[in-house]
Parts: sequence; C-alpha cells; structure tokens
Amino acid sequence: MDYVTKNHAKYLLLAHLIFVCKYRRKLLLGTIEIQIKQLLHDVAKENDFEIIKMETDKDHVHLLFRNVHETT
Repeated sequence: MDYVTKNHAKYLLLAHLIFVCKYRRKLLLGTIEIQIKQLLHDVAKENDFEIIKMETDKDHVHLLFRNVHETT
C-alpha cells in the first residue's frame, strides 16, 4: 500500500470494522456470506473507499478499508 504524502506529512490511515450478528447468532453461512461480501463491495464502490481485506466467520465480518480520496 502506498503512503499519502503531503507538504508536511506522510501517512497511511486504515480503519478496521467488525460487524457482529445480534446475540452472536451463527447466521453467516453459505450463500448469505457471499451476498454480504458482494453488498459490502457495492457499498465501497458507491462511497469511494477501498476494501483492503474482508473476512467472514459464522457470526461476524471483519473489514479493513481506507478512503480512496486520501491517495490523491
């Protein structure tokens, strides 16, 4: 990943979000997992952020992302 360089700063900002099912129910199985990943990719495209890494488990989704506008 490339660092963002400005006049007096150089940085790389990433955000890590964890989406959890209510009561940690095991809901993310099979095709639902694929649909959620596709939905998150669509949201990322519409809102100008880049998904660097996304992993799902039976009861939560990990999402590591950054803002696309910071690289310009």
